[in-house]
Amino acid sequence: HTQDVKMVRWHPSKEVLVSASYDDTLRVWQADEDDWASAQTLSAHAGTVWALAFDSTGTRMASCSGDGDVRLWRDDGSQGDMGARYVETFRVQVARGRPVYSVDWAPAADLLATASGDDALRILAPAAGGVGAGGPWEA
Repeated sequence: HTQDVKMVRWHPSKEVLVSASYDDTLRVWQADEDDWASAQTLSAHAGTVWALAFDSTGTRMASCSGDGDVRLWRDDGSQGDMGARYVETFRVQVARGRPVYSVDWAPAADLLATASGDDALRILAPAAGGVGAGGPWEA
């Protein structure tokens, strides 16, 4: 990262670490021989990335930022059991003009909870027919 790191989270089943930063990016870190290296930079957000969360399998990840968006990511499977490579699947505008500071995936349901700078807690759920690859999602 080129600026402050705001959060780190371990993948639930792989030796993968993801960090969120003030530089508007997420980084995916993986073991590289006897050290750790940045394997991927995710640059979809247009503001500080404050938090991230994995679903229970680690196949999907959600991130939130100062741009008011929650972005959903899916592991494309190209790294097998040894790593993860995420592609963006959906963007949900949660707090128009206000930052989203926190996001968390429900452990036993397909629900996301967010906390934002507009004094709101929101529960996001897949819209009818949206379960699976990433969206659409709605509050």
